This record gives sequence, C-alpha cells and structure tokens, in this order.
Amino acid sequence: MSDRLYPLSMFSAGITVAARMGFNFDSLAEMAGIPHGLLGDPDALITARQYHELCVLGKSLLHDPAFSLNVAEFLRLEMIEILGPMFSTTATLRTYLGDTVRFMPLINPCVDVDLEEEGDEVRFYCHVLRSQGADDRFYHAE
Repeated sequence: MSDRLYPLSMFSAGITVAARMGFNFDSLAEMAGIPHGLLGDPDALITARQYHELCVLGKSLLHDPAFSLNVAEFLRLEMIEILGPMFSTTATLRTYLGDTVRFMPLINPCVDVDLEEEGDEVRFYCHVLRSQGADDRFYHAE
C-alpha cells in the first residue's frame, strides 16, 4: 500500500481540523515524514503510508479519538478538486458508485472499493487496506 500516491491537496479538511484545534499542520506533516513546505505545492503527492500517518497523528496529537469523523464534518464535495463537481452532477446512483470505484485512489489511498452488478442488483464493496497495525483501519472507514 505504501507505493500508492495521493494528492496532498486532498487532505485540506484534515488541515482545517488541525488548525481549528490550534495545531500547526507543518509540524504534523513533518512528523508524518512529509517535507516542510510541501503543502504550498499544488502538485505535491504523498504516499498512502504518509496519509495514514497524518490520520494517526491527528488522533493522537490532537487528543481527538474522532479525528476522522471530525475531518469528514469539514469535507465538502467541492473540496475534492475536479472530482467534486463531477460527483455532484452525476445523473444516477449507479454512475456515482462507478465513479467512486474509479477515483477512490484520489479520495483515499487506504481504501479499495468495488462494484458488482447482477441484473438489476448492484453491490458496493469497501475494503479498508491494512497499513501499519491490526486495529488502525477505522481511521479510513469512518
């Protein structure tokens, strides 16, 4: 999983939560192994492991056991760069789910999703990838 790359700009909701709790994102990023000043680069990519580490640090350093849920509170479709408008204008739920499968690596590099269609039935599967420990997958499932 650590070879998956993720746009750092997509972590903007996490940065918002950290700032609201009085924590400097550059410090958080440095602890996650992300070079100083990378946040200012719109093309910056981080690994899935670094993304995961940001989530772990958010929970532990900010003393926020619900960090992932709090990040979701600030996440809006329009924050997901080009994908936000695409998702918000999708004509059908089936198309929306198909787009989610296609673009999930840009939304969360620690999650794999799949869609299985059988006639009129559709099943959406979400698999949270194991990263650093046995019980850390909830960071990405929340």
